[in-house]
Amino acid sequence: MAVEHVTDQAVGLATRQVIDTHSHWRPPGYVELMLAAAERDPEFRRRFSLSVRSAAEARRKAPEESLAEKIADLDMGGVDVALISLPPPGANFVHQQISERVASEMNDALADTAARSNGRIRALISLPLPAVAASLAELDRFGGDPGVAGVQLISNIGSRDVAPDRSEEVLARAAELGLPVVLHPAVESGVETLDDWMLDASLSPVVTSSLAAARLVLSGVLDRVPDLNVVVPHLGGVLPYLTQRFVDFGTGSAEHDLVYYLRHRLFVDTCSYHPPAMRCAIATLGADRLVLGSDHPSRGAVGRAVADVRGHFETDQEASAVLGGTAATLFRLAVSEPHRHGVDYG
Repeated sequence: MAVEHVTDQAVGLATRQVIDTHSHWRPPGYVELMLAAAERDPEFRRRFSLSVRSAAEARRKAPEESLAEKIADLDMGGVDVALISLPPPGANFVHQQISERVASEMNDALADTAARSNGRIRALISLPLPAVAASLAELDRFGGDPGVAGVQLISNIGSRDVAPDRSEEVLARAAELGLPVVLHPAVESGVETLDDWMLDASLSPVVTSSLAAARLVLSGVLDRVPDLNVVVPHLGGVLPYLTQRFVDFGTGSAEHDLVYYLRHRLFVDTCSYHPPAMRCAIATLGADRLVLGSDHPSRGAVGRAVADVRGHFETDQEASAVLGGTAATLFRLAVSEPHRHGVDYG
């Protein structure tokens, strides 16, 4: 069912657990898959040039982060559990057959990493949309896996075909399986007006994920799939800031205005690091709709995100809910001891 509010039990859990819902991981082979796709496919190279450059840099430095290093980062930042997902572009490799292969292989790798982590990591699997049958198959493969906590869908700004609202059957299956959906931006390049001054990294991502979330709301999908839980990264992108503008221009095919969905159906992660933006999100959605998100390693150390949250709440109860309680309920994470040490992660 859709999560409405943080329970007292969740707040109690959060005093023991800090949960990072937005952390990226390159499984073995992912960098090579990306660079091979870029070499043979000009369209992939054009659309995801920033991600391709990032993969090339990773190949030069450290293409495969070890699990031990990831756990060490969590320990240093005071995080008990991290939800890991593929970095952009996820499994969106333009050509459908390749996307399906990437999703299948990398989801196996993410689930394996979670299984070897002694409970410190859970996976967000990727789906090869717009291929409905293949996406449903991936959901069914991992729906009962204890290491899988949810689904990451890559949003884009250029095509209706891969917009999440066009795959309602897939979203309904995710809801049925109790898997929340995280709308992560693709970080698309190749748009002429975004190719300068890192606009494809600074501006485009928050607009892209906001667009995907707005389409889910205005299309009525959230009304037709009432048990679907959705997380919009980066403090909900631009949605909290533009809420009244959306209200003024109507509800589209939805039953309510955007304010309702922000306060009752959508969650946002805290990755922003801009205090006025955090205050806007809290005032617009309420603290109970926020979950911790670091965007590690893209936005720096994990501890930066934890410190950012602690600096914004007057009560321990609110801070605890944002740091872990809401996520524990939303992603159905079991109770476990905080900050486990002395485990050989290989």
